[in-house]
Amino acid sequence: MDTFEGLYKALKNPDVKKIGVYGMAGIGKTVVAKQVAAQAGTDKTFDFVLFVEISRTPDIKRI
Repeated sequence: MDTFEGLYKALKNPDVKKIGVYGMAGIGKTVVAKQVAAQAGTDKTFDFVLFVEISRTPDIKRI
């Protein structure tokens, strides 16, 4: 199972409450997370899909 499939399967699992994506800079974490969010929107997995990128030093007011 590749990363995309694993994330998407976890996203659809009602027992999963949180999903964390982590790793070294530049390996494609944001890219794969955006692909999963886009697929969830296309498949109508949820009523709406919200995607937010949060950096290492998040601006809470902006989020």
